[in-house]
Amino acid sequence: MEGPKVFINQINIIGNTRTVDSVIRRQILLAEGDAYNSTKLKSSKRRLENLGFFKKTNIQSKSLAEDPSRTDLEVEVNEQSTGEINFSAGYNTVSGPFGMIGFMERNLFGRAYEFGSRLYYGKKSKSINVSLEDPYFLDKELLAGVGVVHAQDDQESESSYKQTTNAIRFWTEYHLSVPLTQRWAYGLSSDRIGSVPATAAPQIRAQSGKKTTSSVTHTLGYDKRNFRFNPTEGYIATMSNEYAGLGGNVKFLKNTIHGAAYYTPIDALTFSLDAQFGILNGIGQRPRINDKFTLGGTSLRGFDYAGVGPRYKRGFKEALGGDRMFSSTLEATFPIGISKDLGVKGAVFVDAGTVWDSKEPKEK
Repeated sequence: MEGPKVFINQINIIGNTRTVDSVIRRQILLAEGDAYNSTKLKSSKRRLENLGFFKKTNIQSKSLAEDPSRTDLEVEVNEQSTGEINFSAGYNTVSGPFGMIGFMERNLFGRAYEFGSRLYYGKKSKSINVSLEDPYFLDKELLAGVGVVHAQDDQESESSYKQTTNAIRFWTEYHLSVPLTQRWAYGLSSDRIGSVPATAAPQIRAQSGKKTTSSVTHTLGYDKRNFRFNPTEGYIATMSNEYAGLGGNVKFLKNTIHGAAYYTPIDALTFSLDAQFGILNGIGQRPRINDKFTLGGTSLRGFDYAGVGPRYKRGFKEALGGDRMFSSTLEATFPIGISKDLGVKGAVFVDAGTVWDSKEPKEK
């Protein structure tokens, strides 16, 4: 037999000294005057946890003594640091010495703005990028962001060229349903392929010079993970389509599908399977080598950068990139006896992948 309905009287937020009330209230799926719903309360608690702003969250209902049909909701949060500064330095057998410094603030001004910057300096690549994102643009459930990047990449040992890129990107994202999101992005970039020797593959020599790319990208994402950060159960799937040719002098269509699943059979041991597949097609022109798919280095551990895929067999066998790509990773993560607060875990993994179908003539 169904009991009497109980309605929400007031929603009280306590414990937030930095985060403004509205950032917390918009994660609560109940409003004052709504009927009490335990399922929505559980979802609200998870939404608050997924912000990553709080060490602990708790939502309690407190019935009014003078009116049992009404109850107050007490939302208690325990804030944690949302700013991160990362330093790293080391030596890679493929690319030599490198250094990186990055800064990220996920709750700028206490309004959930996300600001990030990163400076990377290495023998083979140098880059600086800055981004700003507002998850509730114009006070609506509409994410909006902007980012700029300057990068220099030395591909002389892999493909006989160097590249300099300057780019700006704008994006917006919104929910079509609770797990389904849609994202639109526009990017404008200028890049130059240079330092190409006369002995380089003819395909690479032909692409030397400056090009401008104006592209729009559409992405659908279906997210059923239990947590946004460090998920242990569930899955996520995305489909992305990038069209270049809205101005500029580069035209192509790049389609990618990506998926990941997570499973925790016993406490603190999590298995994950990650896979992606990509197809690139030129529109009235062959795609440039720097727009093609490559695997190796961090994208396929155990191989040199651009170490997997079609090559032009001359001298050191220049990598040409491919129009088709598949990669996957099976990984298990587990604690290694270091405090959980440091976020350090151990992992074992297996990577697999391939790049093919360059459609470029190769030296016989």
